[in-house]
Amino acid sequence: MLRRVTRAIRKELRRGDSFYRYGGEEFLAILPEQSIEQGASVMDRVRMAVERLRIPHSHSASLPYVTVSIGVAELSSGSAGGTEGWLGRADRALYAAKAHGRNRVETERSLETLGRSHRKNPEKEAPASSPEGREEQPQ
Repeated sequence: MLRRVTRAIRKELRRGDSFYRYGGEEFLAILPEQSIEQGASVMDRVRMAVERLRIPHSHSASLPYVTVSIGVAELSSGSAGGTEGWLGRADRALYAAKAHGRNRVETERSLETLGRSHRKNPEKEAPASSPEGREEQPQ
């Protein structure tokens, strides 16, 4: 199952992109010279590619198939906290994607927007970047 997911992800990446297993069921993709918006678009294609595999997921109550939740953060020369800060922002975005229904892509910028909108109106939900109520791993 993990190999099928990995192949599907790699097919969506460019030649110069890097892709690593980062923990148990988590992965890290590095997409050089792309804006956060471009990176989020690539990762949404990755999300859809994994969903299309329709790999049975016996440990899930919400969907019978494996899906991915993805957090995207940007690292540039002026990024706060360097590499550790970047990984932390990506991790927070990943957990936001899981918290907002799984099988979706969240960016560090969507978290900033969500934070502002929740301070103004706590009842408002952030718009979904992908279908709601979906499944989980691998991330």
